Amino acid sequence: MDLSLILEVDDLTVGSATPGAAPILDHISFRLNTSEIFGIYGESGAGKTVLSRALANWLPQSLAYRSGGVTFAGQDILGAGAREVRIGRDIACIGS
Repeated sequence: MDLSLILEVDDLTVGSATPGAAPILDHISFRLNTSEIFGIYGESGAGKTVLSRALANWLPQSLAYRSGGVTFAGQDILGAGAREVRIGRDIACIGS
């Protein structure tokens, strides 16, 4: 069983692009290895879709990354390495 690190979310905070607004996601951190399954559940409005979109670097213009990082397969999704990850093929968001 291959348990190499595939996805790491480190202290991710996402909120409105408007300064001073409360964050939608606040200091989210987790690690996911290959061959593992990770589920996200919660009430409507809890931030599941925002988290999914943030992991694929697919936030709408009304939202902004405030802090933290997302690394997928060794590439920084939010930085220069994002071009190396084929959004939609390597990592994708399915849903709304």
